[in-house]
Amino acid sequence: MVKGLFDAHTDISADVVRGLPPDHAHGLTFHLPLEVQALEYAGAEAELIAERINERLPEAFAESLVDPPLYRWSESHYREIGERLASEDREERRRGFEKIVSLGPGLAGAAFHPIIRMAYGALRTDAREMARGLAYLRTRREVLFAGRPRAVTPSDVVMPTPADLEGISVFEQIDFISGEPAFFAGPGEEAEMPEVAALAAKGMDLVRRDPNSFIAIHTVTGLHALAEIAYLVSGRRDLGGVPDDPLLEGWWQALANAIATCAIVLEATPPSPPRTVTQYPNLESLVRAAIGSNEVHDLKLSVALSRLVELGIATERDALEVGATKLAATECTAE
Repeated sequence: MVKGLFDAHTDISADVVRGLPPDHAHGLTFHLPLEVQALEYAGAEAELIAERINERLPEAFAESLVDPPLYRWSESHYREIGERLASEDREERRRGFEKIVSLGPGLAGAAFHPIIRMAYGALRTDAREMARGLAYLRTRREVLFAGRPRAVTPSDVVMPTPADLEGISVFEQIDFISGEPAFFAGPGEEAEMPEVAALAAKGMDLVRRDPNSFIAIHTVTGLHALAEIAYLVSGRRDLGGVPDDPLLEGWWQALANAIATCAIVLEATPPSPPRTVTQYPNLESLVRAAIGSNEVHDLKLSVALSRLVELGIATERDALEVGATKLAATECTAE
């Protein structure tokens, strides 16, 4: 007898998982496709990956998985671009990226998950997965504001009280704060684009401040995603300086905007209390610990931090500290 896909004794392959809808019905990203790819990249055993799939899927189906409107049309539409981005020819990759430059200003959409998905496709040279990431970005893009943000602090921004913010999602808070006049340069002013290493340092500082913050973590994993895309397009590993690739300028501007907005929201709240943090001797041990934590954001963050070091954007010391801080927060939450 031929067994069906959902037979109790039949494994559901990683390819099937990656083809599932990208959202939950209540508007949050379905993490399992990213988790599977992070586990594969991190070298997790196939048996462990299968266990995670079997563990996560029942809950995901119970919450109802949905596609954003026009997601499947977009996935088909971007398959040719995905193939071009997967080319071994750098110029062909750049010509492919020229076709999607307009998506950059919306890269904060769905809390960076679309570009994270595209980046995992880039890391694997997986054309179909890059097409899925682009489709997700196209259908869930969020443009916070145009131009380059000024350097502002929470004291420069008129914030609602905690009581006013109660029950308001962090996405709505970020949308709201991005309309703050303090962000916008006046006539004749021109805000400079910061170095990528400085953007990464800001994101990592936000994780240190509140390692349980969904938004803080995604400023780092989102930055890693764009760095992975920049590496794909340019072939360069020395990406810590001021962005100088005209193809990617709008994307880095949008990321700087997003991190600046997230920082205002997070820095207006008290920092997390200090915790006892385990010291890891190297990035490999950090990634192994993240695999064992069974928490998807620990895993994604550890992979992101490892790659930021490889791409010349962060130091190993900072990466180990930030990753260990996140793992310690997870352990405290579980107790």
